[in-house]
Amino acid sequence: MDLLKSISTFQLVVEYKSFSGAAHAMNLVPSAVSRQVSELEKWLGVRLLQRTTRSIGLTSEGRSYLAQMALISQSVAELKGAIPSSTELKGDLRITAPLILGKYVLPSVLSQFSNQHPEVNLSLFLTNRNVNLAEEGYDLALRVGNLPDSGLIARTLGEYQIKTLASPSYLERYGVILTPQELKGHRCLINNARHTPRRWLYQIDDNPIQVKVHGDIESNDSECLLEFCLQGQGIIQLPTFQVRRLIEQGELVELIPEYSAPPQQVSLLFTSNKLMGPVQRALIDFLVDFFHKNPVARGN
Repeated sequence: MDLLKSISTFQLVVEYKSFSGAAHAMNLVPSAVSRQVSELEKWLGVRLLQRTTRSIGLTSEGRSYLAQMALISQSVAELKGAIPSSTELKGDLRITAPLILGKYVLPSVLSQFSNQHPEVNLSLFLTNRNVNLAEEGYDLALRVGNLPDSGLIARTLGEYQIKTLASPSYLERYGVILTPQELKGHRCLINNARHTPRRWLYQIDDNPIQVKVHGDIESNDSECLLEFCLQGQGIIQLPTFQVRRLIEQGELVELIPEYSAPPQQVSLLFTSNKLMGPVQRALIDFLVDFFHKNPVARGN
């Protein structure tokens, strides 16, 4: 049995949540993938996956071994690029980030990094849930907002402002608002991908308050809600970097800026400095430097 290959196969099965998905990614037949995982289970003496006719899931032992295998894979990747030159980094990096950053900020940032290091393979997974880096095999995570105590190492990249907006046509029809409390009588566009989609945060006399809002249109995609807003269907909250151009062109109007909530913090998380390879360290340094120098990335 090729142990490293079996570990990699097991990780792919977990990532794709199926043998067929992993088989497609590896250009193998599902039976070959299943056999490799079975051989790994036999070698370890534990069952890693709970198989049913419709799905597969990790056993408790599988979750524990997956975290350890992520460290093994990281160490192997570091060995493969242990002595790179300063201009010829090689390796793979798996990154996870919230949807909003992945759509509006990271493509530009990571493209510049990729141009400098063409031998580095980047995999970007966008999700609003907090991914477990060790268990799911990711090198870096970008997070927005307050960070829970997770044991991960965090670097602050920057921050961005959330604006409250409406189209001129909506304001002509329903009137302007002068305070956050007046939102209760308006149609608000609800982003149900947020943790508290119907409670919007503001500041009054430097004190944070949450305003409960209502609306008959909701979505988990901010671009979809933005289009509804442009069509005059309601009031929306969005980051500056997503709407700056539309405000400048007069397609959107910012409301109650004097009550804006504190800026949202953008952080970079990783598991350890001790086992960090040169590729991972290079991207961390690049991101910190880019966000520090580039006000567009910070969304101010």
